[in-house]
Amino acid sequence: MFPKRDIGAVMEAGHLIKAHKLLPEDHPHRIAGYIYAICTAEDMEAVKNLVCIDEQAFEVYLSFMRAEHVSEVVFDLPGEPEADDREAIAGAVSSLEDLSPREREVLTLLSKGKNNQEIAETLYISTHTVKNHVTKIFHKLNVSDRVGAISKVYSYLHK
Repeated sequence: MFPKRDIGAVMEAGHLIKAHKLLPEDHPHRIAGYIYAICTAEDMEAVKNLVCIDEQAFEVYLSFMRAEHVSEVVFDLPGEPEADDREAIAGAVSSLEDLSPREREVLTLLSKGKNNQEIAETLYISTHTVKNHVTKIFHKLNVSDRVGAISKVYSYLHK
């Protein structure tokens, strides 16, 4: 489990690692980033193809996988209501000053896990328009995909 306040930075580090970028030895999220990259890889072959894989992190992961039966379970934790989460995400997105108001709306929905079709239906625009907004968001945030954009939002959320 990654510390909640660091998840954006961990995701960003993992994204860089998956893009075959070498992180410095003293990077504060280097090991967590490797673990994130390993855990989000499509399969074991993708993990082995990570050029800059940290051998220590990989061995810890492999020993865990061998020793544990890993299953995915979805459950809700008690805590803040969903409305508060929406407000927090919207607040983080609003701090990204380079975005237009519509791009902020799209990014807020993106951060909630909505796909292009769902965003289009929510905002009453075409999927083509959503794609254009998403492309502009990626460019303005200097990211290449949704994971990178969402990690920027969560970085601002937990600052």
